[in-house]
Amino acid sequence: MSKPVLLLTPSLVIGLDVIAVIRHGAVRDLDTALRNGEQIPEGVVETIRAMDAAGAAWANKSKAGLSSDLSSVADRPFVPVEWDSMTAQAAADTLGVTRQAVGQLLDRESLHGEKSGRRWRVCSESVAARKEGSTCQH
Repeated sequence: MSKPVLLLTPSLVIGLDVIAVIRHGAVRDLDTALRNGEQIPEGVVETIRAMDAAGAAWANKSKAGLSSDLSSVADRPFVPVEWDSMTAQAAADTLGVTRQAVGQLLDRESLHGEKSGRRWRVCSESVAARKEGSTCQH
């Protein structure tokens, strides 16, 4: 059963487990729209950033030592992810390695990324830095 999170004005209840899955697409689409100069209402930007933070907290609760209780997630201060990302396959193509090799680099923290379920969101800057022989500043 999913734990609900309440988003006010207008109100909608979405489970954090669902937010943890859908947030990547929302953030990717928002970042693309902003890069393309589209006018996005600030409330929409704030909501997507809040969803990203809450979803990350939920997805990484075991790593962060969070309990499954919603109040633990809601009370913990989270910083929204503010880096451009790509899929593991795109990172593999850029680096000229397999997707599995990218997964190993992420597991060893040689690349910066975030995992949600079975999918990785890989930091584009980290991939570019690795390709140049340096490291990402994250």
